[in-house]
Amino acid sequence: MGERKELKIQCYCMNLRHISNMLTKYYDQALALVHITANQFFLLYVIHFLETCNKSELARYTRLERTTVIRDLDILLKKDLVRQIPGPTKRNLLVCLTEEGEKTRERGEQIWEDVQKSISRLLGEEHLAAMEEMLKRMEALEEKI
Repeated sequence: MGERKELKIQCYCMNLRHISNMLTKYYDQALALVHITANQFFLLYVIHFLETCNKSELARYTRLERTTVIRDLDILLKKDLVRQIPGPTKRNLLVCLTEEGEKTRERGEQIWEDVQKSISRLLGEEHLAAMEEMLKRMEALEEKI
């Protein structure tokens, strides 16, 4: 076995994906206390905000892939954190939080706030502001896709 080579490439996509994966793991680890992932918490949060919604609305609000939304919703249904209710048509079921889902969202929100504060302390005001500005600018790419 030789020395490990260091790959030197400045790829914005891979660098941001790496940061995203690290952040997701950090949030997932914290939210494991309430037995949900960051994606599942975000779904609970948005469903609470909308009160009821269909899967397409949920994907639009969360900006997650529809397949990710469906997969995580299925898990939340099995955990009895959300339930399906009839929508305007037979094919268009709506989802809403169950009582247990609301409790989990509330506990998860406190954990989420703690994680947010932790990241804020780590980055500091100046870097947080720069990150927010970068995100706004990068959203312009969405229009080109």
